[in-house]
Amino acid sequence: MALSVKEMTKAALAEITALSPVEVRHRLGSLDPVVLIDVREPEEFERGHLPGAINIPRGLLEMKADLESPVKDARLSDRGLAVVTYCTGGIGARSALSAQVLKRMGFLNAACLEGGLQAWKTLGGPVELGTPDRPSPAKTPGTV
Repeated sequence: MALSVKEMTKAALAEITALSPVEVRHRLGSLDPVVLIDVREPEEFERGHLPGAINIPRGLLEMKADLESPVKDARLSDRGLAVVTYCTGGIGARSALSAQVLKRMGFLNAACLEGGLQAWKTLGGPVELGTPDRPSPAKTPGTV
């Protein structure tokens, strides 16, 4: 039986933890390190992302998280790190499926941001523009 994206997202959400923007803000304010992974495309990331987030598009995540991959991302080598994935919002398919994959790849604390960037911005969360190698001076302030 073929599954729809909505059905796959629902199944992923049953396996992982979805954190509210308030919960993510709390985790970011704690002493425990959290890796924020924006799983949107680079063009989307440049238009706005959570402060400190890294951009690993959904289509590259498995290769970047695989410890044996020649293109692995060293920032994802510690399976004990708290990892929070996010996308734009909507049904949250990209972030939920990404957190599910990371959990299946051995990440013990993989979660997704419920409502994605849209929910973060709605609650007044800060957003950075540009990329780490091409930062933009513009920043949307906010308090979640």
